[in-house]
Amino acid sequence: MKTVEIEKLLDKIHDWIKSVDQKVSIALALEVGVLALIAVPTTKLIQHSFFDLNWSQIGLLVVSFVLFAYGMLKAVWALKPRLRLPKKMTSLLYFESISRMKYEDFRKKLNAQRTPAYKEELAAQVHTSSVIASKKHRALAESLILFVLAVTIWMAFTAWVGFAALS
Repeated sequence: MKTVEIEKLLDKIHDWIKSVDQKVSIALALEVGVLALIAVPTTKLIQHSFFDLNWSQIGLLVVSFVLFAYGMLKAVWALKPRLRLPKKMTSLLYFESISRMKYEDFRKKLNAQRTPAYKEELAAQVHTSSVIASKKHRALAESLILFVLAVTIWMAFTAWVGFAALS
């Protein structure tokens, strides 16, 4: 593969990472918003029928909020920057590695870089970025699944307690 093609691939993967970060931000805002919207009515429902709740209903409520919390943690984890690179490893393509170098050292290494070594660094960066993109997409998917489960269980709790209060 030519160097230009590898650079285009790396740009595409970075675009995927930007895209998933935007999606995760939106999902997290939605999850927090829904949790905030249901917290007040749920609190009132619990206060109104606290002594009438059975362990199954309390269990549903707890499971729902645990799923909400875990889903939001997954989303936050997906947004967390990945800056780790072994201290002894240096890369002329990774900003964290570059920032640890003095400018003069960076300039010398950049000028001394040969095409095969550059292609090798590009390949390593493509692989690392792909791993990051994959983990972020997986965390987003898990966060959304947990959110849907949490809302579904919360709705079951609300219906069960609400109908019991009416009878």
